[in-house]
Amino acid sequence: MRKLLFICFILFFSSCFSLFDKEQKTLTRIDIDEHCKIEANLIMTGATTKDVVQIVLVKDNNSKIIGTYESYDWVELIKMPNDSLLVKLSNSTSYLNHIDTQYIKLQKG
Repeated sequence: MRKLLFICFILFFSSCFSLFDKEQKTLTRIDIDEHCKIEANLIMTGATTKDVVQIVLVKDNNSKIIGTYESYDWVELIKMPNDSLLVKLSNSTSYLNHIDTQYIKLQKG
């Protein structure tokens, strides 16, 4: 009887458990036109890995990652001067709130 109960517990636990559970949250979005937008997404993967901010270009429901930055969890500023993207990233969990600036050159077309 105990073996059956133990096996049922293991089966229930394994069906509810995900080893690499990932949560995605959109931090901000820039609409370029009606078919194209740029999103900054926070990818939280758990306690064993660092959070990642991904900058994604979404065009006609097709997405392309144009930047990935580890150890950040917040976007302070994102704007698009001319043909580049200015992104200011920070980590709200660090002792000192340090802001890093990234420039991403966007391809035409």
